[in-house]
Amino acid sequence: MRYQQAVRSTLFISLITAIASFLGFAQQSLMASVFGAGREVDAFVASQTIPDIFTKILQGGILSIVFVPIFVKLIYRRQIKKAWQITANLINIICLIFLVVIILGIILTPYLVKLVVPGFEASGQDLTIKLTRLLFPTVLFNLLTVLGISTLHAFRKFNLSALIKLILPITIIPLLLIFKNSLGIELLAWGNLIVSILQVILIGQAMVGLGFKFKLKLNLKDPILIKMLALVSPFIFATVFSQAASIVDKILASHLAEGSISALFFSNKIFRFVSGIFLTALPIVSFPAFSEYIAKKDFNNLVTGSKTIVRLIAFITFPATAGLIILSLPITQVLFQRGNFSAVDSRMAAIALMFYSVGLVFNGVNHIWGNIFYALEKTKILVKISILVVSANIILNLVLVRPLAHGGIALATTLSYLISFVLHFSYLQIHIKKIRKVIFDWYYLKILLATIAMSLVILIFWPIINKIIKGSDLLLQVARLFVIIVLGASVYFYLNLKLKIAEAKTIIEIIKYYLNKNNLKDSKKYFYAILRH
Repeated sequence: MRYQQAVRSTLFISLITAIASFLGFAQQSLMASVFGAGREVDAFVASQTIPDIFTKILQGGILSIVFVPIFVKLIYRRQIKKAWQITANLINIICLIFLVVIILGIILTPYLVKLVVPGFEASGQDLTIKLTRLLFPTVLFNLLTVLGISTLHAFRKFNLSALIKLILPITIIPLLLIFKNSLGIELLAWGNLIVSILQVILIGQAMVGLGFKFKLKLNLKDPILIKMLALVSPFIFATVFSQAASIVDKILASHLAEGSISALFFSNKIFRFVSGIFLTALPIVSFPAFSEYIAKKDFNNLVTGSKTIVRLIAFITFPATAGLIILSLPITQVLFQRGNFSAVDSRMAAIALMFYSVGLVFNGVNHIWGNIFYALEKTKILVKISILVVSANIILNLVLVRPLAHGGIALATTLSYLISFVLHFSYLQIHIKKIRKVIFDWYYLKILLATIAMSLVILIFWPIINKIIKGSDLLLQVARLFVIIVLGASVYFYLNLKLKIAEAKTIIEIIKYYLNKNNLKDSKKYFYAILRH
């Protein structure tokens, strides 16, 4: 059954993402312990900015979004050989362009670093330059990896793309333990470079297994390639423009107290951790299905599937947001406060985490809205949205950084997620009238009430638990957090069952699936719309 295969893929991706996220947090925790949240980590975070800009120009556009619908259509028409020819041609073009980009980037790094972190002193800028040059080659390897993952997703092969997430923490953690004294912060850059190469090798082997044959041949006149470039051209502009917000973040933070960039980095890691565990699998598995629905002009199933996913995102993110806000400081302390990571560093990261957390639901839903636009091949609309959102983000950064310091930068990011959510939905209604059914639903008020009740329980019982489980030992801190999280989750889940929220029952069925594959019947009505294809 293709439905059961899709559910298994979703569960597998969620499981591996959770494992990778926990290992990633072990990596970040060790990194915080070894280097603290000072200028070294600030320099490393800043050094990732410039390579990331070049990577994201294509990573989210022509490779993972524009490429997939076209590749899926060719497979649907049984033109698999043609699909692989386009892939090989695209690889050659990417390699040619980005080899030049990397060489120029390495040469121009000193000037780029001064642009991104003008507030750093000379030693901080020198370290950022060195780390940036080490990271520049990862641009090409990461792009090739994303292209390979996109082809696997088109064939509904999701498992390997989830498994390669384990490579980074598995590589970095031993490097930190063995070479922390001899290499210092540079080992993080070397580790990222090594991992990017390993990922290309693994994904390449998987592509070959599906029939891919690499040919060193350029065909710039391929009509499908020209169509892809036409679709992605506005997106490239929008992506470049959108990175302006990230650069402004770094510029402003470089003028704030030492450790501000690190505080934003570590708090954002927690935000991405929660988002990654609960939300990563849904867009990945659903996007090929959305592309197929649109190719068949099956808009009823598209709306039904979108509603299912958005409801699940809200069901997960409402309580997660409340928990992250209320418990931001103890969470940060448990994850990072040891070694060179001080109590002051924890407080700075906790402030940023509170502001980031509010945007969790909007960030999750925006991925779904964006995927629908990409499947519709309406990239010009996304350019308009991107320009408006980034402009608003920059203005909000400038307004909020003075009263709230680095917290203002985090809040500006969250407000930009909200603005993006409203704009995506407004434009989407023009093309799909029934999409308003996804949002206008009493369901969201019900889970909001359950979330408020859960929050009150946490606020009441957290001081009591602190009195019962006393001590500053890490295990005791973890025990306190575990107890309050289980208590809050239990209250939330119980109230949703009483309110007859279907997603609560769906989660029970998902858990049953792990125990017995025959228990899919009840959950099928919630997942079928997006997963049957």
